[in-house]
Amino acid sequence: MHTKKREIDMTSNGKSNAGTIGALWRFPVKSMQGERLQQLEFTQAGVLGDRAYALIDVETGKVVSAKSIRLFPDLLQCEDEFVEAPKRGGEKPPARITLPTGRSIRSDERDVDQVLSEHFHRRVKLARAAPDDFTIDQYHPDPISRDLSRTTGWVVNWHLVAACGSMLPCSTHAAS
Repeated sequence: MHTKKREIDMTSNGKSNAGTIGALWRFPVKSMQGERLQQLEFTQAGVLGDRAYALIDVETGKVVSAKSIRLFPDLLQCEDEFVEAPKRGGEKPPARITLPTGRSIRSDERDVDQVLSEHFHRRVKLARAAPDDFTIDQYHPDPISRDLSRTTGWVVNWHLVAACGSMLPCSTHAAS
């Protein structure tokens, strides 16, 4: 397959420049730090390789999200990168995950689920793709106090429609 590179001059039409791209990022594992890149390849679904992997909370069956701050407070401190660049139409390459402790593990290692579960103190499974019909919980803290430990926030259970990339709320309940 031939890929065309296209450059767009945003100022050639006489209109002012709306902004500048400061950095390009791809996130091999959903809600981890991601990898800064010099260039990205786009597909119909977005950035090639973006969110190729996701942690699944075994107890709830839900995709782990940084918005689940109570259950996974240091998820955003985990670094992730592909060991080689993903190729259009090819198998997803393994991702390397480096935990805040400095321990590093690859997504194709036999004990990856055990290592990640021990780190998060909760049973998780690293999935190569999120299920077609999955949900995540988003915790919205009390906007007045801005105290993440308070229980006055709300949890929104979102149904993510993978095919079209939209989100539909399923239910809302008070955080406990």
